[in-house]
Amino acid sequence: MEGLRTWVEISTSALRNNVQQFQKLLGPTCRIMAVVKSNAYGHGLTEASEIFQEAGITDFGVDSIVEAETLRHEAGISGNILVLGHTLKERLESAAINRIAITISGTGDLENLKTFPKKKFLHPLGIHLKADTGMHRQGFAPSEIPSALNVIRKRMPAVMLNGIYTHFAAADDSAFVAETEQQFVRFLEVLRLVQKNHFSPEPHAAATAAVLAYPETGLSLVRLGIGLYGYAPAGAPQFAREWAHRLTPVLSWK
Repeated sequence: MEGLRTWVEISTSALRNNVQQFQKLLGPTCRIMAVVKSNAYGHGLTEASEIFQEAGITDFGVDSIVEAETLRHEAGISGNILVLGHTLKERLESAAINRIAITISGTGDLENLKTFPKKKFLHPLGIHLKADTGMHRQGFAPSEIPSALNVIRKRMPAVMLNGIYTHFAAADDSAFVAETEQQFVRFLEVLRLVQKNHFSPEPHAAATAAVLAYPETGLSLVRLGIGLYGYAPAGAPQFAREWAHRLTPVLSWK
C-alpha cells in the first residue's frame, strides 16, 4: 500500500470474534445466517463470506442472484444461500442448478413460479415465503398465505418450500416494544397456518436488533447483518447496547 494517503482495513480477527460472541449468546440450537448483501455492507462479499464459513456459519443471505452465484463460484460457499431480494423468472433455473434459495414475497413472484418447468433438476428450487406481519414493505398478508401455498403445492416437487420469514419494523426502537411483540405473535399464527396446510418450512424472524432485545424471536435461525460487523443498532434497548460492547468493529479507515 505504498503511496496511498487513505485506505480501508478489514479485521479478520474481529469478524471471527463477532461470530463467536453471537454463537455463545444464541447457543447450539440456533444457527446464524450471515447477511452479506451489498458487498457485505462494504466489507467485501467474498472475503467476509469465506471468513464466516471458516468460523462455522452455514447460512448466507444476499440481495440478488448475482451475489449468490458469486458466493457459490468465487467464494466457494457450500452451505445454504438465500436471495432476500427479487429474482427474475429468467434466473430461476440458475437458482435451482446452483442450489440457491429465493424469496417469494408477492404475486409477481408467484406468477414467475408458475412458469418454472416441472422437469427435475438435480435439486428442487428452494424457496422461502415472506410474510408481512406489520412492516408493510414486502411479503404476503396472513390472509394471502393460503393462496400462495396453493400455488407452491402445484409446483412441487420441482419447487420446495424450505423456509418462511418476516421482518420486524422497529425492533431497534425501544418505543415500539408492543408493536414488535405483536408482529411476532402474528408470525407464529402464520407459521401455524402453514403447518396446518401440511408444510414444514424453517421459520426465521429475528435480525440483529431483535435477537438482542427479544431473544424469544430467535427460533432456530437468525439473520445477522450489522451485528456481525461489530455494531448494535443505535436505537436498540439498553441491554442490546450494553451487550454490543462484546463486539469489535471490523472496518477501520486509515
